Amino acid sequence: MPGRRWGAEGRAAFGFAGVRWAVALAALGLSVSALPGDAAATPVVQGTSVASRATVHLAAAGTSAPGKPLGWFAGWTLDGRVFNRTALLTAKGAATPAAIADAHAAIAPASAGPAAPRGHALVFFATWCKPCEAGLRELAAAQPRWTAAGLDVVLVAVGEDAATVTPWLAARPELAPLTSAATVLPDRFGVVGRDLAGIGADAAVRSSLPRTVVTDAAGVVRAVLGAEGEDYVAVVLAAAGP
Repeated sequence: MPGRRWGAEGRAAFGFAGVRWAVALAALGLSVSALPGDAAATPVVQGTSVASRATVHLAAAGTSAPGKPLGWFAGWTLDGRVFNRTALLTAKGAATPAAIADAHAAIAPASAGPAAPRGHALVFFATWCKPCEAGLRELAAAQPRWTAAGLDVVLVAVGEDAATVTPWLAARPELAPLTSAATVLPDRFGVVGRDLAGIGADAAVRSSLPRTVVTDAAGVVRAVLGAEGEDYVAVVLAAAGP
């Protein structure tokens, strides 16, 4: 009968259109759990191959947002030096013990020291975070480039202490160019990561890494970055300023 034939042909046509729709999405790197009209019709994106091509810019994270001064932080570096915001911005690489007790203490500049950098990059990572490790490898490979550009890099190990970070770095000699030129700051209790980069505690930290906060020489935040893409180093250098 004509009606029955139309129903069969219509279902076949709709099914063919649905296949073409699914194939088109597959070509874009997407997968779908259902065709239009089903209860679970929302495409489910699997994998990060597309997103990984470009570094993700965030509007804000923690107390950091473009145009705002970098917030206060303090801790001890991997080699036992006291390090805080004042030490970062005076480019001396260390601060007096009194500064960690008084967040607003004025620290007299040393009589001699390295020239002030053009900007700072606080790179938040964890030893279990594979995307973080990939970003660190990029920084290590580009170390001559960012050193020549005058960029100061601080590696903040979120939720980890020196006993965890030291052997992890030692087992990765390819990161030596990075760690020899950067300051490594174990953030055992996750306070620096929480305050400056909005990185959560426990399971929440896994959705917050990697993260990078870039400031200019004066400590004004210029960019807050999430997932690191192929352009990561170039984005960091551009954000730090001329």
